[in-house]
Amino acid sequence: MLVSILDDINDVHGTIEELEQFTKMIERWDTSMEDLPDYTKVWFEALFVSSSEIEEETTKEGRSYCVSYTKEAINLILLLTQSARCFNEDHVPTLEENRKNGVFSCTYPLLTVSSLCGMGKIASKEVFDWLFTHPKILASTSDLFRLIDDVASHEFEQERGHVASSVECCLKQHGVSKQDAHDELTKLVESDWKDINEKPLGVPEKDVLQVFLNFGRAADVFYSDYDAFTESRTMIKRFD
Repeated sequence: MLVSILDDINDVHGTIEELEQFTKMIERWDTSMEDLPDYTKVWFEALFVSSSEIEEETTKEGRSYCVSYTKEAINLILLLTQSARCFNEDHVPTLEENRKNGVFSCTYPLLTVSSLCGMGKIASKEVFDWLFTHPKILASTSDLFRLIDDVASHEFEQERGHVASSVECCLKQHGVSKQDAHDELTKLVESDWKDINEKPLGVPEKDVLQVFLNFGRAADVFYSDYDAFTESRTMIKRFD
């Protein structure tokens, strides 16, 4: 649910002012939703309910520290307004700039935090502290997710109005063909996989590494042939 919410925000259906208003609401958590546009009320309510459920369950387990980490991860949504600003100003960033922002716009850091919340005592406070040092494996998995998504979905998303994807950034920056751009991004994905398969330093629990590997595999499933997450024709519907 959270991924869908943030993915919709990245489609930039609203104005910069509306997006910034929404993110300020997330930061406050204790305010009403009266001033929000109707479509953002749905997003905010879903975020609030999800956060409340996490707080309830983890507190029962004696892991109330998960709550602050979850809220901090959700607040990273503020960075997505930069993507929205690029779209509204008709600006196409460099591929390097887009990949840096893509670490957050792919929503993977938030997904990782949410997954750890459900892993019980394996996900100790030390694990969360390690994750928020932004280890290489987190950046590489996020980048992989963003790039695979962009290659599979950029044509469909550009038709409906969307921020420039990694493909458009590569096309404009290097003046190459669409196929050459796809080939270049595929090489970057292969490099990310190598980084993911390296043994990271300082990880408190080895079982935590499986989370990163599984999300990388999920990206392959969702985006191997087309954007099956956005256009769930047949395959992804089986998991509903």
